[in-house]
Amino acid sequence: MRSLQKVGLIAIALLLTVGMASAVNVTFRVDMSIQEQLNNFDADVDSVGLNGSMNDWGSPSDRMLDPDEDLIYEVTVDLEAGTEYFFKFVIANGGDFADLSWESIADRSMTCPDDDTVLDVLFFNDQNSANPTYPYEIIFQVDMTVAIQTEVFDPAEDGVIIRGGHEALGNWGGYTQLTLQGGGEDIYAALITFESLETNTDLPYKFLIDVGNNQSDPVTWEEPPGGDRILVATGDEPDNNNNGYKEIVLDPVFWEDNPGGINQDLSVTFYLDGRPAIKKHADVGIPELVDADIDSIEFFIITGPWDNNWNWTDGDPGNYNLYDDGIAPDLVAGDSIFTCTIDFSEGTGINFTYKYGCHGWDNEAGQNANRFRELPTDQPTWTVEDQFGENGDLYDDYLSVREIPTATVPTEFALEQNYPNPFNPSTTIAFTLPAPGNAKLRVFNVTGQEVINRDMGTLGAGMFELNLDMAGLSSGVYFYRVEALGMTQTKKMMLMK
Repeated sequence: MRSLQKVGLIAIALLLTVGMASAVNVTFRVDMSIQEQLNNFDADVDSVGLNGSMNDWGSPSDRMLDPDEDLIYEVTVDLEAGTEYFFKFVIANGGDFADLSWESIADRSMTCPDDDTVLDVLFFNDQNSANPTYPYEIIFQVDMTVAIQTEVFDPAEDGVIIRGGHEALGNWGGYTQLTLQGGGEDIYAALITFESLETNTDLPYKFLIDVGNNQSDPVTWEEPPGGDRILVATGDEPDNNNNGYKEIVLDPVFWEDNPGGINQDLSVTFYLDGRPAIKKHADVGIPELVDADIDSIEFFIITGPWDNNWNWTDGDPGNYNLYDDGIAPDLVAGDSIFTCTIDFSEGTGINFTYKYGCHGWDNEAGQNANRFRELPTDQPTWTVEDQFGENGDLYDDYLSVREIPTATVPTEFALEQNYPNPFNPSTTIAFTLPAPGNAKLRVFNVTGQEVINRDMGTLGAGMFELNLDMAGLSSGVYFYRVEALGMTQTKKMMLMK
């Protein structure tokens, strides 16, 4: 009996050791000195917290302390090694963690290291200088003409509001309403007073549709191709009314920067290279799929604001699924290229915002890392080629195209010999671009038949590597060609199985 008890105690100790092995102490630090200079934070009254995926975004917040009274606040939390976390710092106004002022920047991210770590000091809102501040009166304007034409917005039923990264804009909340202007145009505007606006600093904002115009959810966020709209006050603006407020009148912008719609019905076929997700899941696992006991990726979905305002389906097949089953429009079953077709009606806005997800989860890239395409206006069909994860950094180690850091920008277009060569079944192709541009890889067999055609999208100036998997092709000599910036280079390689 004692032997059995001893074995049981040893097993429990081992389990505890394994469980503790993945727990890492990570210390987060934030400098609040600039926020105090800007009168956004009072160390004698307010508190600082850490909110993120490690604490369900503040359920509750992790309170940060300033032990040295140097306005650098810190907190140490237990995280799981190898896991990526998203987070922001918050100000608890008056020390009340039910009244929070959030950072107005995009979600921060970090991947937990294997050992206890003290992270670098960050500045709240990434503001490391206190620029002059002035009172402002700013007129914001948005043209809803196309939104009405595409039935995204019903002026008889809905309202238009604005939110942004300033208390005058609700700190990304609230229902600051714009009103319809006269003159027969569908332009909505609002004059908003900023009692204190920092100059030479990005002020992010967006327009929203208040569905039902009842000052409550649901709301529809616009998704401009460039992300958040940005206003930068210079301090040189006039005070024409002599009322102590500098004045800015912004020109009207189209909802989602969409100036018009397509001229005819359009059918778009999406080809998605799913290998980055497949390789990552096989290597370290994609958290949502691991939690759902999904061993292999069977489908992806594509969604966006046009799909019932981002129709993520939490693992169930959605309306727009991409499959690799060889059934049209998919060309070849089992080649890890997932496909679907979406039909757009005449008048649909030309700016198309979208994102992919494995099995219906929003796990391709970080928050707001959306994809943007401009739909062609005058053709009935169109194809789009994407690679899963290329719009963020979650799959960098698994992408087939990645940028290689260089000390200087390349001065010429060059294609390198693949390596290894001969190879089985994958090889690496490197090339340089002296300027930004669209790049395409094409592979031909010895008879001149094209066997691979991959649009790598728009790349910046620099050096790039492409991992090419030719597992589905037979042994032999092939020619690979990279086309970019109006130039073409071709080299020979050999696949040996």
